[in-house]
Amino acid sequence: RCVIAAGACGSVCVSKFIGELKVTKDAFRAAGIMLIIVALSACSEALELELPKTPLELDINSGGRRVESCTIAPDSSRFNRLALLIAAHRDEWEPTPATYVPNVVVTGPDFSINFLREFVVISYAAGQFERPIAASEYDFLSCSSKE
Repeated sequence: RCVIAAGACGSVCVSKFIGELKVTKDAFRAAGIMLIIVALSACSEALELELPKTPLELDINSGGRRVESCTIAPDSSRFNRLALLIAAHRDEWEPTPATYVPNVVVTGPDFSINFLREFVVISYAAGQFERPIAASEYDFLSCSSKE
């Protein structure tokens, strides 16, 4: 028989682990710590977003209000750099249910990418995910640059 401990990324059989320990304070402490780790562990996922070869909208916001807006053409260097940036950061995305104030936002059909200083939030068909990113990695996203 298996007692299942469910976490954000699935479940694990903990009764087998507990059954192998002597029933002591240390065993209960170890089992409790294991349950907490399983229950609180975040589920890191790989991103499955491909940029469509269509124009994308870029909005630059300040205090949650749009101050600039422009289009990123699919044949532009900004589009190519964005595609490379997403490809370089395919892993370590964490699900997030939060709502974020828009900052530097790229929008395409069925997705949005919101760059917020030191992290980025992507919303698309698979859900909403976040991961850390340095602001210097997306500083090319500007409406004032010539393209």
